[in-house]
Amino acid sequence: SEVVYCDIPTVNGLLHTRLLKIVIITLVINLLLIDISNFGLI
Repeated sequence: SEVVYCDIPTVNGLLHTRLLKIVIITLVINLLLIDISNFGLI
């Protein structure tokens, strides 16, 4: 039971790290697109 209990947090950790990476990447891409659009408007 200890091994299973230890495996669950690791899976959750991997999912959280992937979600964080996806969120950070999307935010960076959005910021870059906004900057490009602003420069295009100027």
